[in-house]
Amino acid sequence: GSEDFIVYCDASNKGLGAVLMQKEKVISYALRKLKIHEKNYTTHDLELGAAVFALKIWRHYMEEREPPLRVRALVMTIGLDLPRQILNAQTKARKPENIKKEDVGDCAHARVP
Repeated sequence: GSEDFIVYCDASNKGLGAVLMQKEKVISYALRKLKIHEKNYTTHDLELGAAVFALKIWRHYMEEREPPLRVRALVMTIGLDLPRQILNAQTKARKPENIKKEDVGDCAHARVP
């Protein structure tokens, strides 16, 4: 049946890749080189891009599926408010009270008068 589909995806500084598997057997591989502007993306943006790339290619396996297709190597729930959640987490992490000297090493000493 159509259950047990699993997508493994990953990104590197050269490209995006994914593997579609069913019952521990490879069904399809997909990969592509990064576009010029994508080479400036952060790691989490590339990883998310790999998942989006894979799910766009194999969306016909997911249409009207119950339960939905599982994606491994992406440990988050992708919702419409994901960019806002990432921005909020980054903003919170940058607050002075959340930065410890031992976490940033010598960078903390550069700002101390």
